[in-house]
Amino acid sequence: MESKRVRPAQVATHRPYLEGVAKNLMEKLYGPDGPPLGTSFADLEQLASQLGKTMAQELLTRSLDRQSAGAMDPGCPTCGRAGASAEPEPRVVETDFGEVLWNEPRCTCTRCRRSFFPQSRSLGIDRAGLSPAVLTKVVYAGVSCGSFALASEMLATLADLDVSAKQVERRTREIGTERCATRDEEVRDYLALPLVERKGVPEGVTAPELAVVQVDGGRLQIRDRVGAAVVPEASPKKKGRFWCEDKVGFLASMKGDTHAVDPCPQLPDHYLDAGRMSQLVQEIKANARTRSESVPAGEASVIPCDTPLSPTRYEAPELAVRSVVATRQDAHRFGELLATAAWQRGFYGATRRAFLGDGSNANWGVWERHFSSFTPIVDFIHALAYVYQAAMVAGTPAEGWSRYATWIGRLWSGDAESAIQGMAEFQTTVGMPEARHVLLSGLVSC
Repeated sequence: MESKRVRPAQVATHRPYLEGVAKNLMEKLYGPDGPPLGTSFADLEQLASQLGKTMAQELLTRSLDRQSAGAMDPGCPTCGRAGASAEPEPRVVETDFGEVLWNEPRCTCTRCRRSFFPQSRSLGIDRAGLSPAVLTKVVYAGVSCGSFALASEMLATLADLDVSAKQVERRTREIGTERCATRDEEVRDYLALPLVERKGVPEGVTAPELAVVQVDGGRLQIRDRVGAAVVPEASPKKKGRFWCEDKVGFLASMKGDTHAVDPCPQLPDHYLDAGRMSQLVQEIKANARTRSESVPAGEASVIPCDTPLSPTRYEAPELAVRSVVATRQDAHRFGELLATAAWQRGFYGATRRAFLGDGSNANWGVWERHFSSFTPIVDFIHALAYVYQAAMVAGTPAEGWSRYATWIGRLWSGDAESAIQGMAEFQTTVGMPEARHVLLSGLVSC
């Protein structure tokens, strides 16, 4: 059950009363003249925080006690039959303000032979002893920190919450499992729809003006602690037993002007910053031969270049909403997850639709199966990496940079055939490379 947020009007209505309470409390603590000079702000802040937590704890305790005395739905959550009232059970819940204690009503079902707690069901909490706000913090720390032990430390330091590493792990895994189950159910419901509805817009959803889907893959290390003793031997294609492949989809709702002609037909100047491009290619291609030591950052202007540059700065469309879909499952399953997320966002009803990816066959298989109505666009940065590596493979740095500038300028302007032809001619001059350094075929696949 979703929790109802306290309306700001409720706080505003009682603000004068709270201000009066604060004034009276301040005078009781410090007298009419306030805290004496020399009182540190840290001391004042700590005292105010503790007083606020005490007030919040008391308010929660009294509210829950008063609520527990009222009528409850006695229906058994398993069979629906009315249960019999039983002895109340002491209940402790960890909140942002500390522990809250009260006696919670308990019912029993003779048919199911179980106890249940109608008030917890009404409050939308489980029996784990964490309030919704604290549970949110615990799960966020659990997925954001490098270990559950570190998450426990962060919660203690930043949120003043005493949650063990084991409890962080348990709750993070529980919520993660629930969210995956919900996601899988949404995917099943989406795939069960008729094709026309799958390529439409869900009821109540407004399609964006510009929908962009970008996909990419990578590698990450996953240590299987449970099955560590029986991990299969490493594949010859893998660097270790714990390397896994992940697939990530980026969905962006964007706003931007339309143009009858290319608004930026010439190459932006930052693609001719030698040092910057060297670093960029090294980040994308770990084994790239960039000769960065011969092309210092910020000194691209000293290398002659005839490639025309754009006189104006390229203005990208405005990003409105973004979300991410990621999985370690295969490309077919990834495509289903991505298509479901795109449908939920109304992407198939967008006026303009774009699909970005590098040269991987898996990426374009996802496009063909689920996003064929989207305009296919090659990820320019990946193509740039291949062009840069091919240009720098032989000759002096200045000669390599000249080739790169020429080829990347052609590629930006849309003349991919001319760029590939130039690289093919250069390859005949330097000879065929080793199998692991076939860069031209990599660019052609883009």
